[in-house]
Amino acid sequence: MPSFATDYIVALCDPGADDAQLVRMGDLWFMHVRHTAVTRLHEAGVGKGQISAITANAIEMILDRYLIRTAELARPTFAKWMEARR
Repeated sequence: MPSFATDYIVALCDPGADDAQLVRMGDLWFMHVRHTAVTRLHEAGVGKGQISAITANAIEMILDRYLIRTAELARPTFAKWMEARR
């Protein structure tokens, strides 16, 4: 059965397991696709209103509910922090 690598620890997985960042096709639910879509759209700089239009969710709950905190999202934040410290 195919599996897909993620850049986050999959829910209910042992974080120390070798396959903690793999989602197997049989375990994939629509909500996982939505979480990934919201994360990738946010990483691409798409605004909350536009993401809301795609997901049909209220703006105030989108990022709290669906956004997966990835290293890609953390890099610009850390860079801004480092720049502010200079």
